[in-house]
Amino acid sequence: IVAVALCYIPMTTATGDTHLLAQAVRALTRQPASVFAIERNGKRYWVKRPGSDKHKPSHTLLRFVAWLSRIEMLRPTVSRGGQDAMTRELARLERLRGAKFPVPRVAAVGEDFFVTEDNGAVLMNIARTLPEEGRDWLFAQIAQAAGILASMHRQGLCHGRPSLKDIAVKDDRITFLDFEEAPEAVMTTETACLRDVWLFLSSIGRLERKWPGLCAAAWQGYREKAPEALVRRFEEQALRLDRLSALLLKTGGRWFGRDVLGVLHTIRLVAGR
Repeated sequence: IVAVALCYIPMTTATGDTHLLAQAVRALTRQPASVFAIERNGKRYWVKRPGSDKHKPSHTLLRFVAWLSRIEMLRPTVSRGGQDAMTRELARLERLRGAKFPVPRVAAVGEDFFVTEDNGAVLMNIARTLPEEGRDWLFAQIAQAAGILASMHRQGLCHGRPSLKDIAVKDDRITFLDFEEAPEAVMTTETACLRDVWLFLSSIGRLERKWPGLCAAAWQGYREKAPEALVRRFEEQALRLDRLSALLLKTGGRWFGRDVLGVLHTIRLVAGR
């Protein structure tokens, strides 16, 4: 069975556990999702194949807004999917793992998919369902993630989209997931790092109603380990957004959904208002 399954994987590209590769190939014929879990020998793994182009018209509009306002961290960078996205993600995982950052270990690679070890539940799902008794634990995990992101930036590396749905925790150990995007290809490393911080804090801001103070704790955790110049640059960008956010909150805040209010809260927090 293994030999038959592996016939569909060119041996020049397939690497890793052959039994795991064969199981992944069989699962791919039944699974329409681009990312899904499989179990082998009592362990969970994740199979990932190239996704589709995620570009939307709103991304073009946001790019224009970023250019017009000179707020570089708003500039979007979207995965176009395909084989290039997979190749890019594997290369970034190898680079970050070589730099000793917590990213998934790649267990096997096929022609158009790869398999990683499981790294636990994502922080966004945990935060949305965690009872109040878990407050101290959650704040500690967020601070840990913020510190790791800051250390990454200190070494001139970025994530690309470090929202809480792309950060997992298992046994109190943080792991950053999903490196399809390549912001450095369309912007400077500094801008990519600024964008990292913006996306990280914005995703946390969406939880502010349930977890007051969580965004402030994340920002403090980041500032303690991040390059001072990058922190100052981010604060400058936030100040440019502050006047707009104040106007939006004053004129239409009651009509906004929770996500929008969370993002606006993030802007005003960093701007020191």
